[in-house]
Amino acid sequence: MTKKILVLFLASSLFFVSCKKDDDEKTSPSITGIQFTEISAPTTDTEKTSVRIAPSVTVTYSDGSTQNYPLEWKVLAKSGDTIGTNLYKYGQTVDKDGDVINAILDDASATYSNNPDGMTIYQSGSDYYLLTQFEDRPGVIYNTKMSLANGEFTAVSTAPFNPTSLASIGGTHTNCASSKTPWGSHLAPEEDYDMDGITYSTDATAKTVATNNSDYGYKHVSHCGTINEDTYFCPTAQGQANYLEVALNAVNPYLYGYNFEISMTNPAAPSLVGDMKHYVFGKYTPENAVVLSDKKTVIITDDGPNRGVYKFVATTAEDLSAGTLYAMKLSDGLSDSDLTADISWVELGTSSNTALKTIIDKKPDWTDMWEVNVTTDRATCEALGGGTGGWKMIYAGDFKTCVRPKDGTNGTVSTKFADAAEAKLALGFLETRRYAAYLGATIEWNKGEAVAYDKDRNVVWFGVTDISKSMQDRESSLDLYSTTEMIKFSKNSCGGVFKMNLDANSSPTSIELVFKGTPITADAAGNTCDPNNISGPDNVRYIGYDTLLIGEDTSGHKNNMAWAYNISTKTLTRILTGPLKAEITGMFAEVNAGGNFFIFTGIQHPGDTSTYAFGTEERKGITGYIKGMPALNFTAY
Repeated sequence: MTKKILVLFLASSLFFVSCKKDDDEKTSPSITGIQFTEISAPTTDTEKTSVRIAPSVTVTYSDGSTQNYPLEWKVLAKSGDTIGTNLYKYGQTVDKDGDVINAILDDASATYSNNPDGMTIYQSGSDYYLLTQFEDRPGVIYNTKMSLANGEFTAVSTAPFNPTSLASIGGTHTNCASSKTPWGSHLAPEEDYDMDGITYSTDATAKTVATNNSDYGYKHVSHCGTINEDTYFCPTAQGQANYLEVALNAVNPYLYGYNFEISMTNPAAPSLVGDMKHYVFGKYTPENAVVLSDKKTVIITDDGPNRGVYKFVATTAEDLSAGTLYAMKLSDGLSDSDLTADISWVELGTSSNTALKTIIDKKPDWTDMWEVNVTTDRATCEALGGGTGGWKMIYAGDFKTCVRPKDGTNGTVSTKFADAAEAKLALGFLETRRYAAYLGATIEWNKGEAVAYDKDRNVVWFGVTDISKSMQDRESSLDLYSTTEMIKFSKNSCGGVFKMNLDANSSPTSIELVFKGTPITADAAGNTCDPNNISGPDNVRYIGYDTLLIGEDTSGHKNNMAWAYNISTKTLTRILTGPLKAEITGMFAEVNAGGNFFIFTGIQHPGDTSTYAFGTEERKGITGYIKGMPALNFTAY
């Protein structure tokens, strides 16, 4: 009897211990904070020509304990690498038939791009896939299959995203920052600086206006190949002509300057959503688009001077093919003494990709949408038609134009369109920025870059690489830039990070400058922005735990850097420095895999072109990742 009781007691005790162990595992402390150990600014030649990262990260847990994890930088691939047995080298640019052609932006003799940019990562079983955009002319997106073993990724194979699908939409170019939607697709922008409709117009007056407005030469397709050609516009135009295998002036400029969406439901075989671009987002110079938590609202930025910020609201959640487009209007001004402004939204129109593609296929000339006058004087422009004719001097993008829309208001609708309603759709979605300015939106942003949604605060973070030009208080020089001058900061070429506050409907209601870089007299290293602060904040990504990652695109730091900004403590920690001349790109694509958290990023166009020839290792773009962190309990939505 005693032995039986003892056995029963021991068995019960073991059962209790076993259960206690399971309970302990279920209640393991969770991560409540992360703090990177800062990497110093580079000083030696070796440091200046290398990728360097924070040596470690300290993780705080819910029980109050901390643990330090060492970090490593790993290169996944470099531009021009042969990966597996594929036909294409990593980053090779291709034409509409999938044949390799020159990557115009980097080097006319190059057949691959050194400009890896926006990335998103996906898992399928035990395999992982990395979509990487290359910011070149023409553009290309590579899908790289990766394996994971012993805490490290290895590139197994790579190929350009379906050339046939891209050809069906006229191809693409200058694909910059990307984002992943709440439903897991990839949003790719076309940062189209150059293919404004006026630059292809056959109208003599429009051609004169285009020619008179360029800072880099004569910005019209008719001047390409001449001594007067615009050295930025013409390579873009030629790149797309080469891609399409057509004459330079046969390219339809209204095919470019949008976003498109790639489905990754089957990561091994990505597909183009809707078989067309998201024309409903509008045409301008889209740097980045981010979908918000309602799965309908999209915030889109516009890179360059005299640019806007846009909001698209889809008719149906998780379907971006139809909806209403708006442009931001500041209800009150932003300045050094007033860092916050309320926002209203100017409606530009409601349409669908299908309806807009029908308009684009009509190949409208710029003057089918606008009447134009050659004057560059605002008072003279606005006095046309007796001062009541609807003429306005518009500052939008690279052009200052005296125009009025052919929208039926003055009885002037082009025969290219079915009626005034269709003409207004063309203005709102094909001439988005200029029409937004005409309607009173704030088209004064300069170098508006990436945006990141922060679900913990219900805000959108917004990087601006250069607070100058159209964002600068110009006093008597107003006529040089914006129409209204609602943004009036002192010049700060080091840039800053803004925050948009959202309401319950995911609409931004106010915007605030949160922090900015610090201009300095050039130091011994040649920095003109304080190396212990941001300069040219471009890529931004919120990863939870009060941490905003920021990547630079700047000449203010000789070596571009990446930072972790603690939103609560308002402190910056330098976590990466790139080689000389390199930009930090990739939107910090991240993934939890194998119990670890990985941060992917790109090192774009490294190496001094006067020192290193194209094709040398020092010049190759780099796609890599930071390893060593434990898995984080964070999702973007």
